[in-house]
Amino acid sequence: MTFIKYLIILIISGVLSLSFMSVTSAHSHVEESEPAEDSTTEEDVDTIMLAFDAGIESATTATVSDDEGEEYEITEESVESPDYVATLAEPLPSGDFTVEWQALGEDGHTTEGEVVFTVDTDEAIDEEDETVNGTENLVEQESGEEEANEEEAATEAVSTQEEETAAAETTEADGGAGWMMTAVLALIIIGAFVFFITRRNKA
Repeated sequence: MTFIKYLIILIISGVLSLSFMSVTSAHSHVEESEPAEDSTTEEDVDTIMLAFDAGIESATTATVSDDEGEEYEITEESVESPDYVATLAEPLPSGDFTVEWQALGEDGHTTEGEVVFTVDTDEAIDEEDETVNGTENLVEQESGEEEANEEEAATEAVSTQEEETAAAETTEADGGAGWMMTAVLALIIIGAFVFFITRRNKA
């Protein structure tokens, strides 16, 4: 009799345990989120997505607040079971945020929890500024090199022109000196010839 009593108690306990586990497993909890739990994102966050492990009703809701308790406005909430999406009035600034959610499961039970993540858009902005500054510096460097090349080419052209002018002047000077030498020699020869004729006539 005692054995049968214990057996009945054991069977009832097992049935109750299985029933409790079944009810508990039917409750909805967040299985995945975007941004992900404990993650750090450098992208703008203007929507929050929560994916539950069981069906949820449209009464599911959430709030978003930072580490100082300031709450950020949600302009739209949509439920496409088992997913919940909250649209924010504006992208979240850099900081630590907590999404506190309350879900109404399709089984009629309510569950709640939170998702924590970090936004670091300042680092992304700094990287973008560095990229822009690097591009501007590269453009300025290329522009400076082009100007230097143009100045060098202009200087070489002026130098070549000056050399050509000097060479032409030198050629003209040499030509003038040659004609002067020829004229002087001609005068000397003529003078000598006249002198020789004059002396011969006197003799």
